[in-house]
Amino acid sequence: MNKDPDILYDDPYVTINKSCGVTIKWYYFPIAASKTIPWNHVLSVHRAEQLNLSILDYKHWGMGLSSIWWACDMNRNEVTSVVLYTNSIFQKGFSTRDPVTVTNIIREYQCGQPEK
Repeated sequence: MNKDPDILYDDPYVTINKSCGVTIKWYYFPIAASKTIPWNHVLSVHRAEQLNLSILDYKHWGMGLSSIWWACDMNRNEVTSVVLYTNSIFQKGFSTRDPVTVTNIIREYQCGQPEK
């Protein structure tokens, strides 16, 4: 059990932290380092299944035929994937065990609009 009150959510793919923002694990290729996106860089978040992405837009790690850089997950599917829109030309795609909870936490904490 996580005892850090600053952690809003944590799983093997992502950590959401009140003070730091969203840390995507296994992000950088080929070193698998994490990337933290500060709250002030987060514009919006969506579950991948809501974005009507094609199979060519997905990648197990890296960039498919879209502007989304995907963190490493060799078992990725659209149901467990989330896309974080930032003030960068490349958006951040990652998997999570609970995409609804992750999108709701990010929206509520950053934007004040949890998904229903």
